Amino acid sequence: MDGNRVVFKRRLKAALEQRRIGSPLSSTPCRAARAAATSMTAAAIAAVVAGLLDAVGVGLFLLPVPYILTAVVGVWRSAQRYEGPPKWAFLAKVAVIVWGAIMILI
Repeated sequence: MDGNRVVFKRRLKAALEQRRIGSPLSSTPCRAARAAATSMTAAAIAAVVAGLLDAVGVGLFLLPVPYILTAVVGVWRSAQRYEGPPKWAFLAKVAVIVWGAIMILI
């Protein structure tokens, strides 16, 4: 049995190093959301600088808000149903509120 554990640990370590698994906040969907919010902010600034209507700039800036709110509500509800240690549910709620605020302000 110990030989199997050693082999399993080696394979797991190799797989983790190969995939470079990081924190959940550095995952591809989070990076994509950050990039989308940042690009919408850039598009809004470009629209204002180009002399378009202010409503166009505001509309572009607020375009990702429905996605952000959906993500915040989903994480919040999941944290309420979490059956593990309460600290993780609390930290998830704090993290998603901070993330949502930052994404809307960027």
